[in-house]
Amino acid sequence: MAFALCSFMLVLGLSACGGDDEPFLIGNDTPATSDPAEEDELIGPIDPPLPPSSSETEFALRDPPPPPPGVTVLQIDPDGEPLRSGSRGTRVEQLQRALASLGLNPGAADGVFGAKTEGAVQRFQRQNGLVDDGVAGPRTLRTLNNALAASIG
Repeated sequence: MAFALCSFMLVLGLSACGGDDEPFLIGNDTPATSDPAEEDELIGPIDPPLPPSSSETEFALRDPPPPPPGVTVLQIDPDGEPLRSGSRGTRVEQLQRALASLGLNPGAADGVFGAKTEGAVQRFQRQNGLVDDGVAGPRTLRTLNNALAASIG
């Protein structure tokens, strides 16, 4: 166990295995020293730190990577009316195309939000930790836009 830890720390560029004059391991994996103060020095702050009161997921969702040059990413306006069963129009067609490009099988991109589209929205919501109500509201659409950008990156 100590050998594996030592090897791992060396891969990270840390000198947890001791210096030239004081090897960490002796014989059958017995530590040469067990001074807790030395062990605490190995633990440092996470760099770069996340903003206060923000999870990694929230941070990632706010700052999606830009698409590669020359690539247009389908973006669905998240600030419009939520899309739900019975909705119709261009935004529904965009939603269907986006879901299809992520492999979620919403049916034909006909601009009609039916049962297949609702099922695809629910699958997407579950995969992304959202409430799976089948309604493509602002949070679902922002997450979908980020997933589309990430899928081409």
